[in-house]
Amino acid sequence: MRILGIDPSLTSTGYGIIEAGETLRGLAYGHIPTKSSEPLPDRLERLYLQLTAVIDTWSPAVCSVETIFTARNPRSALLLGHARGVVILTARRAKLPIFEYTPMQIKRAVCGRGRSTKEQVRFMVERLLGLAEPIKPLDASDALATAICHQQQPALSG
Repeated sequence: MRILGIDPSLTSTGYGIIEAGETLRGLAYGHIPTKSSEPLPDRLERLYLQLTAVIDTWSPAVCSVETIFTARNPRSALLLGHARGVVILTARRAKLPIFEYTPMQIKRAVCGRGRSTKEQVRFMVERLLGLAEPIKPLDASDALATAICHQQQPALSG
């Protein structure tokens, strides 16, 4: 089964596609950057169009999305909410079942503990997927970790 993992952000939304079967394989990963100098509607449209292209290219069966963390800055939380809304709507329009996981759940699934650093998550994702090259940017490794987290949910991933 192909799983699309997404680490939403308005500045750089990470995405990752894994194939979960007998073995776990990383198929694709990357990020969708936007510039803070652009108008918000243009940034949201870019996110929608590029994420739609990823879905059309890889045909995932499900989408797993990282939930919003508690932000100290209300403006940052609002912008993240806009990005998550676009991500969820894009997946819904593609008729994908959507599953959400907290950052702590994702880190625990990949690293064994919920307080791991982004670098530790990247290291473990690279090992779990057998990747030789470092995953860049960290948003992409977070997205792959989100997909791996879903794959580890026995009642949901089958």
